[in-house]
Amino acid sequence: MIRRRLAIAGGVSVLLAVAACAPRPTWRLLQPPELANPAYPRGYQVLKDAAQTEWHSVGAFESETACEAARQQRTDDAIDHARELYGAEAKYDLAVRRAVHARCVAGR
Repeated sequence: MIRRRLAIAGGVSVLLAVAACAPRPTWRLLQPPELANPAYPRGYQVLKDAAQTEWHSVGAFESETACEAARQQRTDDAIDHARELYGAEAKYDLAVRRAVHARCVAGR
C-alpha cells in the first residue's frame, strides 16, 4: 500500500492510504446448488437452472481464460477422484455433477 501525506489548510497533516493498482479478479467460477432428493443419484439433485444468486462461488480469476482453465481442471480432478472411488459409477458423484455444471461468469 502506498502512503502519502497531504497538507490541509491550517497546517494539519492527514495520512492517506492509496490502494496499489493491482488487478482485481473479474471472473468468478460458480457451482450450482443442490437439493437432497432420494430420487436422484447419490440422493442429491443438482439445481443447474437455479438463479445465479443461489450458486456457490468457488474461485475468482483475472480473466475468462484463467477461469475456464480452472473450471476444466476442477472437472478433471473430480472425475479422476470419483473414478478411483466408484469406477464406472463416477458420473453419479455429486462433486462430478457440480463440476460439470460449473460456470464462469463476469464479475461486477
